[in-house]
Amino acid sequence: MGVTIKRNVVTLTGVVENYMKKSEAADAAKIITGVKKVIGKIEVKLSST
Repeated sequence: MGVTIKRNVVTLTGVVENYMKKSEAADAAKIITGVKKVIGKIEVKLSST
């Protein structure tokens, strides 16, 4: 997963294995002091098992 911050905007990128991890990443970014916006470009790649 990649994280970039520019002008108090956090952009999350990459691939995670479930929707819970995607949500947790966004939630973690939102609580950082000074963050005004979170852009989630995270893809969920569900396991085929």
